[in-house]
Amino acid sequence: MYLKAIVIFFLSFSSLAQVGIGTTEPTAALDINGTLRIREFSEETNVAIAKDSILVISRNGNVSRISSKKIIESSLVTSIKGHIESSTNVSIPVIDGVVKVPYNDMEFDMNDEFDTNTATFTAKQDGIYHVFAQIKTRSTIAVSQEVGIMILKNGSIISKNSYANVGISPPIRSTQSLVKLNANETISFNIISSLESISMYANKDESYFTIHQIR
Repeated sequence: MYLKAIVIFFLSFSSLAQVGIGTTEPTAALDINGTLRIREFSEETNVAIAKDSILVISRNGNVSRISSKKIIESSLVTSIKGHIESSTNVSIPVIDGVVKVPYNDMEFDMNDEFDTNTATFTAKQDGIYHVFAQIKTRSTIAVSQEVGIMILKNGSIISKNSYANVGISPPIRSTQSLVKLNANETISFNIISSLESISMYANKDESYFTIHQIR
């Protein structure tokens, strides 16, 4: 009985203790100050388990598990192409000379970074991005009437192509730029016009945008 109590005591103590190898001040259940070698291991054949069983070492040396999906997403560069999609051509009012381009459909969005509800791109990672946008208006615009398109970073203009029409019917406006973005910074697109409303072609080969991360 006495021996059983001792065994229970040591088992309870060891379950709460921190063990150090190469250190006298462990900060985890097992703290190894040195290299780690595994001579033998079994191969996991269950893909459903293996895909979420990746071990990583954090900056402070702790070993943790992270899903393979998160690792893949962090390595994939941004690659997006979107456009205006509608069963009819789109007419939108212009308030105070500016209106957001209603890009509402995606041809592809590899990292799921563009919100079609708000027509806004939010970067998931730091990088250099190439951004292109184009619109094609449906109706003839008089020579004196201005129409243009802008790229905005966090709500501020970084690229603009806007001028009065020069007899082109219907007119096309496009603009592009390289931009440095940090994670969670945004890109959006505005139309600038002296018209009260803009009517645009709603198809993917005339009113569209692309965003590609180059590094």
